Amino acid sequence: MDVLQKLTFRTLKLNPKRTIVTIIGIVLSTALITAVANMSESFRESLIAYEKSESGDYHYRFEGVSQENRKYFEENRNIEKLGYVRAAGYGLFEESQNPEKPYLYIYAMDENGAAAAAIHLAEGRLPQAPGELALCRQAVSATKGAIGVGDSLELVTGYRDGGEGYRLGPGNPYYKDEEQFRAQDRQRYTVVGIIEQPGNLDYVSFGSYSACIWLDAENCKEPADLYATYTDKGLQNRMEVTAGLMGISPELYQKYSYMEELTKEEREQVSQISSNVACNIWLLKWQLMLFSGGAQRMLYGMAALAILVIMAASVFCIRSSFAMALTEKMRMYGMISSVGATKKQRKRLVHLEALALGLWGIPLGILCGILASAVIVGAIGGLMEFVVEFTLVFTM
Repeated sequence: MDVLQKLTFRTLKLNPKRTIVTIIGIVLSTALITAVANMSESFRESLIAYEKSESGDYHYRFEGVSQENRKYFEENRNIEKLGYVRAAGYGLFEESQNPEKPYLYIYAMDENGAAAAAIHLAEGRLPQAPGELALCRQAVSATKGAIGVGDSLELVTGYRDGGEGYRLGPGNPYYKDEEQFRAQDRQRYTVVGIIEQPGNLDYVSFGSYSACIWLDAENCKEPADLYATYTDKGLQNRMEVTAGLMGISPELYQKYSYMEELTKEEREQVSQISSNVACNIWLLKWQLMLFSGGAQRMLYGMAALAILVIMAASVFCIRSSFAMALTEKMRMYGMISSVGATKKQRKRLVHLEALALGLWGIPLGILCGILASAVIVGAIGGLMEFVVEFTLVFTM
């Protein structure tokens, strides 16, 4: 350790009050900057978690993919995980005491498919084997307590005939006197769970309640909807990745995604792998910050303004602590100049003192900022969840 270093540390030790005040100023300024950045990131992660909960944990949905075409998705290195969902059709819900909804619309799905479809458990668990079924809460209420978790439910499965063999789907309103139910099979299920009404599957409000059963994705021979979650690299090249999965050029996919008019040949190319492709747009927006230039400038501008205000206040706060000992420092600098210290060496003395103070103040400030953010998120998060049903997630 050279003379200047010894002199720096000796000066800090001989002026404990000034040293402590300066470190506190550094801690406060660092903590405020850390808290602003941490709260911004926590809010963004909270919105991502909210979108996953409400619209599903996936990036792109490929509808009606056949068994032979699923290999293109399962073997793609740009896909992190896949969820499988298949519409299994109608079941005659004889236990329902609601004459406007005499059916169950059944979805088969695996574990990832349930997360992608934003299925929320209210009681019990999700189906994990053949013969297990989960009913939505409204369906259970419609039975007036006749059906619950652990009960057995026998369903006549089939389709709704709207006349002349025209099959009605979940988007068709229910008219008792204008349609018939065509039975095809009979299945017995054990009710293992109660779920909230799914909000992003289909128009199940017309004539039916929702139910889900287990899907064996490996052995499913019928076309299924694939919910794909991309890797970080895949998201950065999402246009090319999605186009490749559809077996078309990126230019054609861009034309399709922008809903431009397609020729007959182009429509055939687009639908050769999947009948329809949709993206989870708001999840993508928050994960990749895909907002308009004006919105991004506003978000970044607000954060930058807050940090600039904090930095300006910090400069004055720390400067004042140095100003308190200005006379003493001038005497010290004059003394070391008289013994031959150069201007460069005097600057080094100032930098060493700032470095020593920063090595104490900055780590403590970061730690305090993180702790403060965690406390604020915990306090505000509980209130927000109670008032607006929005969960604030803390992240570093």
